[in-house]
Amino acid sequence: MRYEIRYAETKCFAEDLHEKTMSVGKYFVVNPNENDPLSASHKITVKVMPPKGESLLHEADNVEAGQFSFTAYDCMRPVLT
Repeated sequence: MRYEIRYAETKCFAEDLHEKTMSVGKYFVVNPNENDPLSASHKITVKVMPPKGESLLHEADNVEAGQFSFTAYDCMRPVLT
């Protein structure tokens, strides 16, 4: 599956995954101008957490790309800021 998640949006992966499914995700900032290097200001913070937010399953600050994994026991919401 592929998702486009814009700035400050969230996505509930449980809508698309069966319970107890192991999922691996990759994320990256899309360069709006393919002919130029990506600006240093194009960095994101990614957080993957259960719906009640009691713990972080993944967190990355000020990155251009990364990956995460989780087992879908409930709705998981990545938050991009």
